[in-house]
Amino acid sequence: MKTPEGKLFHGNGGKGGDGGDGGNGGNGNDGGSSGKGSDIILETKDSKLFMLFECDSSSGKPGVGGKGGKGGLNGVGGLGGLNGPNKRFQDNFIHQGRSKQGNNGNIGLNGKDGKSGNENQSNGIINYILIDENEKIIEQSNEKYNLKMINFDIIGLTDNDIYEPGESISFQNIKIKNTGGLTLPEGSILTFESSILLFDSNNEFLLPSLKPNEEIFIKEISSIFCKIIDKKDLEKPKQFEIKSSIKLLNRSFKDSILIKNIKVEYPIIISELNSPKEIGKGEKGLISIKFSNISSISYGNENNSDLKFKIILDEGIISEEDDQDLNNPQIFEQNLNLSKNENFKKEIEFKLDESLEFFEIVQW
Repeated sequence: MKTPEGKLFHGNGGKGGDGGDGGNGGNGNDGGSSGKGSDIILETKDSKLFMLFECDSSSGKPGVGGKGGKGGLNGVGGLGGLNGPNKRFQDNFIHQGRSKQGNNGNIGLNGKDGKSGNENQSNGIINYILIDENEKIIEQSNEKYNLKMINFDIIGLTDNDIYEPGESISFQNIKIKNTGGLTLPEGSILTFESSILLFDSNNEFLLPSLKPNEEIFIKEISSIFCKIIDKKDLEKPKQFEIKSSIKLLNRSFKDSILIKNIKVEYPIIISELNSPKEIGKGEKGLISIKFSNISSISYGNENNSDLKFKIILDEGIISEEDDQDLNNPQIFEQNLNLSKNENFKKEIEFKLDESLEFFEIVQW
């Protein structure tokens, strides 16, 4: 406010006190050390019983160190002191005093994380012991027996390098190894599984005893009979899995599972098919079909195998060919002889009947 006597001021207040520093966070505790693995001893007079046990004597995992605590929050600076009394000056204005807030304190430091525990403890010992009737040790090892399927081949009996629907197959060149530390007892059962195979009543092959690191090679399993299922949805080639498995006491050896894939298809395929999609009444057209032999053997009457194709036309399609069935002029049937990798192309000239309605669909 202006006065005739001059300016009026408030005096400045004192500066506020600084805030206190936050407290430091506490350090995390160190994690505990790992525990030593326990010793496991299995002893039996029947080594087949070892198949019922899966043992693990690994040492424990060390504890993880604790997290350090977070530092405390800093204190806020104190408020400035109250202003002093007003003062007048000759410029006829009143001036109000000022005060300052104190500085904030520092944030406290975070505590340190604790150290993880030591992982220097040893694993326990596993010992499989086979004894006789007098409790004398026959054999012992820290690993039991284990069977690994190294290979098996799937052989089609037609021997044309094609797995075709309805074909009988055999399993050959089977190689199995005992990769464990004990002798495998007799009685393990080898089987094969697949959604595309039809087995007879027997799909089992008994394996003999195998010493550690011993392999067995089976040229052919003649006791297992199966054939590829003749499915109706196999017009196009399709992949199928065939899996081996070996069990003892109805427990599978994990390494005995080996999966192989076969492509099921027919040896003679339609590799090309062309015909008009639209044609007018009375107009002529051409149907073109190419057959291909993708197998490694020949087919046809010259090779003592029946191979022929049949084409059936709707009544609205009039053939221009001379080799159709005179009693059934809409049917074409012809014998074929195809050597391996040979193609045969058939073309049929036709015209549409004038009596057909517009947009009518005819088939062949």
